[in-house]
Amino acid sequence: MWYNGSMKGLQTAKEFYMQVGEPMIREEFPFFADRIAVGLVGHGSECFGYDDQYSQDHDAGVGFCLWVTEEDYRRIGKDLAAAYRALPRPAQTDRTTQEGRDYRGVRTVEGFYRPYIGTLPSTNLEWLRLDTRYLAEATNGEVWRDDLGEFSRIRKTLLAMPEDVRLQKMAAHTAFAAQSGQYNFARCVAHGELIAASHALNQFAYHIAQLASLLAGRYAPYYKWLWRSIREFELGQALYPLLTRLTTQGIDPDKVADTVELVDEIAALVIAELRRQELSFAPNDYLEPHAYQIRRHIQDPAIKELHVMTGVNQ
Repeated sequence: MWYNGSMKGLQTAKEFYMQVGEPMIREEFPFFADRIAVGLVGHGSECFGYDDQYSQDHDAGVGFCLWVTEEDYRRIGKDLAAAYRALPRPAQTDRTTQEGRDYRGVRTVEGFYRPYIGTLPSTNLEWLRLDTRYLAEATNGEVWRDDLGEFSRIRKTLLAMPEDVRLQKMAAHTAFAAQSGQYNFARCVAHGELIAASHALNQFAYHIAQLASLLAGRYAPYYKWLWRSIREFELGQALYPLLTRLTTQGIDPDKVADTVELVDEIAALVIAELRRQELSFAPNDYLEPHAYQIRRHIQDPAIKELHVMTGVNQ
């Protein structure tokens, strides 16, 4: 039986495709079988392998993606979509969002990637405008068949972020982390602005996690799964318990020095990794000088002239 409630969604989807979907394609679309790319990629938690029993409350159900060229979609798109919808499967939850309805099933290759990247970037500046959260979703999951190779060609391109773009994004996250955690937090507490202080700590944690992901050569997913994702590589594993303490202990105006010490401990781990990767040799414990050290490695003049904080979201 291809469905097992204990399976993770990605595994279940592959079993569904192999035992039900692949025969449908082979029998009903034999002349297009080697032109249809198949897999499961996108925004669902199962595409990251992060789904669990709590993931069943929305967009739950068994399915996979079929990607075809624009020309093939005009020829068989509607029939292929109808055949896909007719496949036998367990009843899907009725809490399905618009996005949940859209990302599985039949799409053109361009139609899949367009919401994430628009068109394939051709310059570093175009790359810099791309949000790594969307790059994570566009390149996660698995591709099980792609004889034409077009879907995988774009996927491979997106997984290879240009080094100058990675450096600029790292520099920006480093500068934002310095500003929010090492500079603004204590000042906000001194002003009596505890909400702003809490926001500063959360911003610090966010930018540290994003920076750590880029240092590990990874695209970090959006905030819901950001913290889960950093536990998958060495630096993130070291940072995770410290970031958890920082963001969940609350703000005690009488213990600001302790929080500042924790912020600096987190920063020290990141600075050590920057030095290990020979991206910065600044002697400072403050993160901001390291942002400018990172930027010294950038070669593209168009990127070099940008502000240090350009290219990332707050």
